[in-house]
Amino acid sequence: MALEDENPSPSAKSGDISYWSPGSAFCIFFGRTQPYSPVNHLGKVIGGLNLFESVLNGDRIVLSRK
Repeated sequence: MALEDENPSPSAKSGDISYWSPGSAFCIFFGRTQPYSPVNHLGKVIGGLNLFESVLNGDRIVLSRK
């Protein structure tokens, strides 16, 4: 079930945690990546962002709130 867009943005900054409604996907932007189409920003990763460069397909990551 896809959620509706609430406040979609056509761009993202490194560290943005977003929801992409067309693909029902949870996205974490890092490096120079940009969304394919508008995303809804939910939060921001504020530490350890460089670790995402070594994540492989199928790896499990855990985000925690401090």
